[in-house]
Order: sequence, then structure tokens, then C-alpha cells
Amino acid sequence: MELNYRRNNRYFNKTYGKLIAVGFIAGIVLIVADYLTGGIVVLAITVALLVLVIKITPSDKEMDRQLLLVMDELGGIALEKHGITEEQANKASPLILGGYMSELMGDDVKFVFKKAAGAIGGQAGQELADTAISAIESGLISGIKYKKGRDGRILASAAEFTIFQFSENQVFIYTLQFSLIGPEIKESSREYFYRDIVSISTETEKSGSHVFTIKISGGDSEEVPYGREEAPDFQQKINAFRQLIRDKKNA
Repeated sequence: MELNYRRNNRYFNKTYGKLIAVGFIAGIVLIVADYLTGGIVVLAITVALLVLVIKITPSDKEMDRQLLLVMDELGGIALEKHGITEEQANKASPLILGGYMSELMGDDVKFVFKKAAGAIGGQAGQELADTAISAIESGLISGIKYKKGRDGRILASAAEFTIFQFSENQVFIYTLQFSLIGPEIKESSREYFYRDIVSISTETEKSGSHVFTIKISGGDSEEVPYGREEAPDFQQKINAFRQLIRDKKNA
């Protein structure tokens, strides 16, 4: 899993934006104060810095493409972790759920974060952002950074994906939490026999986030958060999972 950590760090770096803003303000102030030459020089340097920052900073789409690359590699990683082959896990197409950590947040934290990232600035906004970070970092990748993209989405410097792979009698589940700005990862794997699964369900919260739930016999359950239903065959894969459960229970 190869990610450009140094380049990705620039995406979440707020210092560049502040320097550019200060440069433009300083240039305009100098021009208004009749320091025309000095003002023009400052504005020219600021514009050059802006062009450089745009060139060395990944776009929203580039960040998204990196997540897709991780998804492409996830199947092989999961098979290796479970110690099984692709031929053993071919009863249905793999199901992958997940997204940026910012897409997996609950209603309260997402609300706080949107306020911090958008409507509120300065010290108050920073305090709200710190509150949001503290609320979601427990058990997750540490030091998560956030940025509001041009399309209005809040992107995070960490992401999580869970892949479900299906054998004749079991579902194999592998979860990968990883940072886009450093080598830190967290992994977990588990497996369930179809006959032990009571039900599976999907739920959409008011915030737009989603939860996939597996209920296991004995009262246990597992909840897997995910972002958007982008895959056109998403529901088809869910239905295939349900059918495998039915087939084993009716056998």
C-alpha cells in the first residue's frame, strides 16, 4: 500500500493559506499607502507562492483516487491475513464498506465538525474542532486532520475500510484503518459461520452516514460504518450475502 504521505500532508496544511492571505493583505496595504513598488513585489511573490502551493498540493479528486487504490489492494491483503486463497472465497463478490473517517462519524460529532470547519472561525472554531477530534480518536488512528473540500465534503487524513469475503460456509471480515499522511495502520480480522448469523441490515442516519449491522446468535452484533453507497452493485452484494445465509439455514 503505497501512499504519498509528504504530498498528502500538504493537503491538510493550513499554514500555506494563512501566508497567502497575509501576503495579499500586505500587498494591498502597501499599495494603498503609496508604496506601489513594494506592494506590487509583495503581491507578485504571493501569487507565485499560490501557484506553487496549487502545484504541490493534491486535489480532492487525487485524495479520493488514493482511497480507490487502497480498495483495489484490500482483497489480497485480507486473504493473506485470513490464510485463505481467492478460490476458497469465491461464493460471492467481495463487499467493501468504509470511507474517510469524517464520513463515518456519528451525528453529534459531524455537526460539531461542520460548524468548526465552516461557519465558525478563529479560536472558537479551533476549540470546537479539538472537541470533535477528541470525541472520535478513541480507538482510531491518532492525530487525524480534517479539511473541507471544494465540493463541501469534509475529508480526513485517515480512512477505514472493511471487506467481506465469502467462502462455502463462512464470511471472512477484515478491517483496515490507515493514515493518509503517515505509515500508521490498525487491523482486525474475524470470521463467522453463516449458520450463526441471525440477520444483516443497513441503516441510514439523519446525517447521511450509514451503518451495516450483523447480528450473531447469542446476542452479539457487529456494526460497520460506511460512507456513501457509490458502488452500483452495492445492494446486489448485500442480497447475495443474505442469500448465502438463507441457503445454509435451509440446508
